[in-house]
Amino acid sequence: MRGHDRHRLRRAACSTRRTSTTSRRRQNTRRTFRSWPPRPVPSASMDDGRLPLDHPDWKTLSHRGGPEGKVDVPTELRALLANPGDDARFGGFWPYLCSEDTTWPAAYAATPYLVDHAAAVPATRRAGRVAVIGLIVTHSRTQSCPARLRDAHTTALGRALRLATETVTVTSGDDLRWGLSALAALRGAPLLAEVLANPQCPECGVDIPVDATP
Repeated sequence: MRGHDRHRLRRAACSTRRTSTTSRRRQNTRRTFRSWPPRPVPSASMDDGRLPLDHPDWKTLSHRGGPEGKVDVPTELRALLANPGDDARFGGFWPYLCSEDTTWPAAYAATPYLVDHAAAVPATRRAGRVAVIGLIVTHSRTQSCPARLRDAHTTALGRALRLATETVTVTSGDDLRWGLSALAALRGAPLLAEVLANPQCPECGVDIPVDATP
């Protein structure tokens, strides 16, 4: 993912658009805003087979900075779960998991926690969160999911699909486009997901403005 695309996605993570076209959508928006600010996520159950945050295997899972890089993935995940509304922290952290068209091994272990994090944010502010999960899926062909993480990762993606579906019903503009990109990735259409995430002319490479407002 190019630098300006990352910038747009960070803006999507912080978006608070409330645009709607029907009274039902406006009611949904008001209902989700009443739940802001988000509450800290309770301690997650390990029944889904996820890698515990204190497990030593995190040291063996590389990310963009390498397994011994300056970013400690479990520490960042704990902080995001404790404060789901920390957009700046999320925006600075996620490229270490998935960037430059690459999904790093640590991203697969992090996915269940990223879904918990996205679920703690109102749907009207969730587009950037589900978009990152979609990017992890889209670029997963670069490095396959380690076998020991596959079950928990797959279970988390099922939850992410429900969150993305909810998100696109209450967003518009770029937020809606990011949500649709995540939906495409989670439904097994990575090429469509990439087009929605980075709409460009195939001949000249110029960005194509997309009006995703319903």
